[in-house]
Amino acid sequence: MDSGYWKLAHWKRIPVYAHWTILLWFPWALIQGMKLVWLFPTFLAFITILLFHEFGHAIAARYTDTKVYAIKLFLMHGECTHETPYYESEDILIAWGGVLAQLLLLVLTVIVQYLLFHFSPIWMFQLSPVFDVLTKTNLIIIAFNLIPVKPLDGVVAWRIIPFVLLKIRTRKAGILSRFAKRQQPPVSKTEEQTEEQNADKIVKNLFDRLKK
Repeated sequence: MDSGYWKLAHWKRIPVYAHWTILLWFPWALIQGMKLVWLFPTFLAFITILLFHEFGHAIAARYTDTKVYAIKLFLMHGECTHETPYYESEDILIAWGGVLAQLLLLVLTVIVQYLLFHFSPIWMFQLSPVFDVLTKTNLIIIAFNLIPVKPLDGVVAWRIIPFVLLKIRTRKAGILSRFAKRQQPPVSKTEEQTEEQNADKIVKNLFDRLKK
């Protein structure tokens, strides 16, 4: 691995690295007016968002039998390096895997906030800086990653729109084709036998040519 990276751990035999730029969270948080006591807890929340995002990519890639080489964490985004998927649908699924994982984290955070609000509002108030990162910052990263500009996920993720439209058109064409066949008059047995005999002749002629 190039200089500037730290190896954090392995997940399912996939190495996880962090780039030094991830530490820019601390001066950015201070500029935003965050108290010193909350710097490290909010940093862990921020790391959790990035890990959810990249693990989402990795899980989607493994689901499609696409080999994952490494996970790298940077400031405001990460990178899940993997081999190129064989199918377009697999590439799109992997691209959306990160955002879907972040949305899952967002839902879990909202559920925890709801429970704390009803059973322990004091804890909810005390942990509000962490919850702000897991909700507001999470949404910012989601929107950022869906921008259709390389190397962000949006370049591949938004290909889902023409892909779905093509699937709909193909399905409609298949339905119309089957309907048209049903409207055609039934073929007699004599015609079916003639077609089979002609097909057999074509195959026999082809094999005769190959033998020569």
